[in-house]
Amino acid sequence: MGAVTDGTTTWHGSADVLAHERPLPGARAIHALPGFDENLLGYADRSAALAAGYSQLIVPGNNGMFKATVVAGGRVVGTWTRTEKPSSIQVKAESFENLTKSHEAGLARAIARYGRFKQKRAELRVSNGSGPASR
Repeated sequence: MGAVTDGTTTWHGSADVLAHERPLPGARAIHALPGFDENLLGYADRSAALAAGYSQLIVPGNNGMFKATVVAGGRVVGTWTRTEKPSSIQVKAESFENLTKSHEAGLARAIARYGRFKQKRAELRVSNGSGPASR
């Protein structure tokens, strides 16, 4: 059975299609994913998660080195880098387009979780609108 999302047909079992039509729990969630996460690496066609115009921002020069990504609702919306210090982690996130206040708050929570995991204070700085359309 096929399902069309954003003009692309994907093939699933019938139960999967029904599940596909419902919003997923946490679909609006924001995640800070590492550079080599399966969200992008697991697929040859990455268009479901990454708009074509942003590919060079994730893999500059198509060099095979994937940057860490900010994902909102299953779509890559930016990148992030970190600088680790003895007692803190400084995180700089660059969104491709302006993030909503809700997305910024979700990203702050994701980075705070990362800080707790690393047992360090996490500091977040967000630069909005660094994508090709905003240049």
